[in-house]
Amino acid sequence: GHGGLRETQIETDLPVLIPTTYVGNVSERLQLYAKLDRAQKPEELTKLVASMTDRFGPLPEQVQLLVDIVKLRWQAGNLGFEKLTLKRETLRIYLPAGAGHEAYFQGEQFGRILNFVQTHPRTARMKDQKDKLQVTFDGIRNVAMAQHLMATLGAEEMVMA
Repeated sequence: GHGGLRETQIETDLPVLIPTTYVGNVSERLQLYAKLDRAQKPEELTKLVASMTDRFGPLPEQVQLLVDIVKLRWQAGNLGFEKLTLKRETLRIYLPAGAGHEAYFQGEQFGRILNFVQTHPRTARMKDQKDKLQVTFDGIRNVAMAQHLMATLGAEEMVMA
């Protein structure tokens, strides 16, 4: 991990891929997936997007979505989420519970999440699982909405557009 952050897992049913019509070569496509996956900083991502645009032309929608998913994963990681899923217009975040994580649940960040859930009873709910706490948010139709939600949940941080 970088800066002590665990790698946040992210799963979605949105069409995030590099189409063959954009990058025809299989190994080149796999390389780009790997580079996107490894990008750790906005500057790296910006450079990568620029070089893709230079070589293959403007990013198709699915590829732009892939780039946005990388940013979403950073946001989720910064908020301490172990995993995030965006499926069927529902966003779920998984927080590490159990031994060794008590400090997180006494911290400000968790306080903000708790506050959000309490003030949005119709769309947000919390569920205790064995060693995880799952928080569900309804009506999150796309990555932009998910990014906005992350920004709201981490309100103390500077929001990067």
